[in-house]
Amino acid sequence: MKKIYTLLLVSVFSFQFSTAQTNQLWGLTSAGGGPDSGGIIFRINLDGTGLDTTIHLFDTLTGFAPMGSLVQAITGVLYGMTSGGGDNSSGVIFSYDPVAHSYSKVYSFDYNTSGASPQGTLIAAGNSKLYGMTLDGGANGDGTLFSIDPTNNNVVHLYDFTDPGGRNPYGSLLEGTDSVLYGLTQQGGLDSVGTIFSFDLKNNTFSDLHNFTHATGDFPNGSLMHAENGLFYGMTSNGGVNGLGVIFSFNIADSVYTDIHDFNDTAGRNPFGSLIQASDGLLYGMTSGGGTDYLGVIFNFDPSVNGYADLLDFNELNGATPNGELMQASNSKLYGLTSFGGADSAGVLFSFDQSNSNYVDLLDFKFTDGQIPLGDLIEIVPTGIQENMNVENIQLYPNPAANQIRIRNRGASIERITILDVLGKEVYSQQSGTQSPVSETDINVSGLSEGVYFVQVQLAKGKWVGKFVKE
Repeated sequence: MKKIYTLLLVSVFSFQFSTAQTNQLWGLTSAGGGPDSGGIIFRINLDGTGLDTTIHLFDTLTGFAPMGSLVQAITGVLYGMTSGGGDNSSGVIFSYDPVAHSYSKVYSFDYNTSGASPQGTLIAAGNSKLYGMTLDGGANGDGTLFSIDPTNNNVVHLYDFTDPGGRNPYGSLLEGTDSVLYGLTQQGGLDSVGTIFSFDLKNNTFSDLHNFTHATGDFPNGSLMHAENGLFYGMTSNGGVNGLGVIFSFNIADSVYTDIHDFNDTAGRNPFGSLIQASDGLLYGMTSGGGTDYLGVIFNFDPSVNGYADLLDFNELNGATPNGELMQASNSKLYGLTSFGGADSAGVLFSFDQSNSNYVDLLDFKFTDGQIPLGDLIEIVPTGIQENMNVENIQLYPNPAANQIRIRNRGASIERITILDVLGKEVYSQQSGTQSPVSETDINVSGLSEGVYFVQVQLAKGKWVGKFVKE
């Protein structure tokens, strides 16, 4: 069964016990913060409170100027990429452990071999590995495709982009239901304006699926998304009837590409991000220009009738020039970032309620605390769990586990055992059948989906909490 970790985009990041939970948004800025002004990792509550800009300050040695977003691996650790810095000044893959509150430079790119300047976001695929691309470098200087195993941080160089199949990939990959990766190149192809491609993980085979043209859209700068109707959707930054970009659909079954909307100055132009499908079935996105003040718009698109609507025009004060994509949070509102605008012209974090078009500026970035966010947000759902692996001599093994975990107790009687998923939902609970301070309890976890789980053991005095990975 396919594991869709990128859709969950959640983890357990609040480690102090509390009955109340406050959902958090985590993101990156590409500049500002710290002596090197290389960007930051930040978090903020959904209501705009609780801003923390001190999680990590990027620098030239360990990674500089992240252009994409964070992603959660099967281990529960966050991963991301920077476009510069590292051992070879070509960017890095980094991890952030929310349990240890530690940042690690996992891998330094090398222009001549593994590639350079990644501009997108890593994705978590169904085989538990992460996949990503670099914009430049590699054997042909045109970018690379690679994997990283989060269980051991082993990086494998899989493909060097080159024409005629397309070069300089800009966005992020998408895993289809066929376990094939799909993506976009910014340039190259038959008309040198980009391609849609696939990469089959079973045999490491690259295929050029579509060559963009100026007439129907060129120079894509975002990523593909898979809609409920089975089609892929995406946007180009230029081309089309007005030369200002298009929304397109692509059917992987027959490789049919269709230009379904041409952007214009009045209702938005030159999109640099990607589309999402919200719970109402509509596609939502942003443009970097156009609108009343020519600073971009928020729009929706109804794929059932190919209907486009301009929902909000950015005006500098409320933000300007968005380059990422929207996300729908657990409260059903849309959240996003603009790269510029706001009180300090350094970007804005906002919410948008699509039910009533209510727009709220939640955060105005400023240089000292990070500025110019270019990626997307992810939502974190704290469960109030604090992990402690040593209380009362409790042991949990094996870890990772495929079919069964064993809880060994050598210190106090167990009253109840509960297993929670990363959303804090209870997926297993049992009352202890023994009050012995020395016991072993086997639990069948074969029916659980793969991922990270938390185990609460209620003791006669106190509570022990641990975690395991179901593989």
